[in-house]
Amino acid sequence: MSHAIHNKTIMIVDDDENILKSLSRVLRQEGYQTHTFTRPYDALEMIQVKEIGVIISDQCMPQLEGAEFLRLIASYQPDAVKIILSGYFHDHAVAPLLDRSRAWRYIAKPWSDEDLRSTVAEAVLLYNALPE
Repeated sequence: MSHAIHNKTIMIVDDDENILKSLSRVLRQEGYQTHTFTRPYDALEMIQVKEIGVIISDQCMPQLEGAEFLRLIASYQPDAVKIILSGYFHDHAVAPLLDRSRAWRYIAKPWSDEDLRSTVAEAVLLYNALPE
């Protein structure tokens, strides 16, 4: 898949609407276009038709675990930079989670807006640096 020049499109998946609003608000202030979903299967439908540069997914969702959701996305958009978001993991469990989900990074809940901004900015740069 060829990458749109300077793709700043972010997908956020979390079953908590308030978290989606908070994350989206912070990222829109930075000029990102955000697409939010409370249901991972709805997000999977979109990922099949729209190029997304960075995908942030909650780990603990009732319909589908975040790690499995991110693994499924890899078959549609293997180059998308994937980030897991969760408040339920300890430091020793992060590496296996990243490996299982094929995620690039992990963001802990509650997050700091500054860490979120810098992590997403780095992810966007990484995605846009990939060869077409």
